[in-house]
Amino acid sequence: MTAKIITTDSNSAGLLDISQVEPYFGDEVVPLPSKKVVLLIKPYQKTEYMVHAPPLGLLYLASGLRKKFGDMVDVHVIDMKLHYQAPDKARELFERYQPDVVGLSALNFEFESSDLISQYAKQHNPDCLTVLG
Repeated sequence: MTAKIITTDSNSAGLLDISQVEPYFGDEVVPLPSKKVVLLIKPYQKTEYMVHAPPLGLLYLASGLRKKFGDMVDVHVIDMKLHYQAPDKARELFERYQPDVVGLSALNFEFESSDLISQYAKQHNPDCLTVLG
């Protein structure tokens, strides 16, 4: 597919259908970026007072990423707390999903697990963007 320059007239109100057009930069045709894999993880860390709740922050983030980027991202939310999974289990997740981005919940009572998982992510792929929040 070749890139095209699209112009609008004053009656179009700036609305364009560019779904079939690749980005155009001067005379260079730039391919659309490949799909990125995002892995969002709620870690498990045993605490004195276990509170179970859905990982709403990660679910909102997943929803926002899917809405903003559509088919450009493949988002997976993993709740390790739900299944009492130790941080070592994340190594299997990285092997299975090959994420480009790893997002971790890092509440104060789960920080140790989040830290370990982020280290595992960097060991698996040093170029992986790792985000804690």
